[in-house]
Amino acid sequence: MFARVLNLTTSHMPSAARIFTPRSAMLIFWLSVQEIIEYRFDFFMRTIKYSIMVSLMSFVWLSVGKEGALDFSPTQTVQYFFLGALIYSLSNFHPYEIEEDIKYGGLSKYLVRPLHPFTYHFWKQSAIASLETLVKSLVIIPLLYFMGFALNFSFSHTLFFVFYLPFIFWYSFHQLSVISLLSFWISEAWAIRWASTSIMRLLSGMLVPIVFFPQAVQNILFWLPYQHLAYTPIAIMQQKMTLLQALPSFGVLLVWCVLIWMLKEFIWFKGLQRYESNGG
Repeated sequence: MFARVLNLTTSHMPSAARIFTPRSAMLIFWLSVQEIIEYRFDFFMRTIKYSIMVSLMSFVWLSVGKEGALDFSPTQTVQYFFLGALIYSLSNFHPYEIEEDIKYGGLSKYLVRPLHPFTYHFWKQSAIASLETLVKSLVIIPLLYFMGFALNFSFSHTLFFVFYLPFIFWYSFHQLSVISLLSFWISEAWAIRWASTSIMRLLSGMLVPIVFFPQAVQNILFWLPYQHLAYTPIAIMQQKMTLLQALPSFGVLLVWCVLIWMLKEFIWFKGLQRYESNGG
């Protein structure tokens, strides 16, 4: 797969130039999709498992809502956790290949080619997350409809939600990439990446609505990126927040997207200075 991408990006181009075309991006995206569906049964079983987990979580929170602990109607509760599961799946990046390239010398193939490693991995991970989310939605939506829950959203709020998604993609990928880059200094970064992902999903509202946190904690979370990765776009979709009210939240997320990119570039630069390409 990687060889085909390299052949496309390097044809008729100077080898030292960092050039990347939309055609290259689409090729990476398409080849990643083919790689996923190569093992169809495994992919299907993962989708079914995820759909069942989302349905069970909805039932658990419906029970909580019956006790008066939630300011949501039953339909809104199901909508909330469906959207949370959607964002969870879309931000479910696993950039372990970056760590392996650093540890085993595979990074060298990027350093002499016009394809930047983060461009390649971003499009590959985006393809995987997008396809898995689409298939999961096609399973979950009919399942929820069968249980009597409709997922109706306004067109304008849905457009804003879709507009939000690339920024969620960007921040999630770069935060996990920053941790993967620690492989320049440590032998294993997966545990830190796993802990970071768990914290991000908890504080973003994917698993537990932000309203369950104390007000003082909510005030702090507003200035961190996590709340705006899930809770804010979900609140917009459920019309609990107007588009005008969402602008400050979007501004906070945008600033963090820039900061996390700068941090990634800094660690990448420092890491390359100690990279030896020995492998193992």
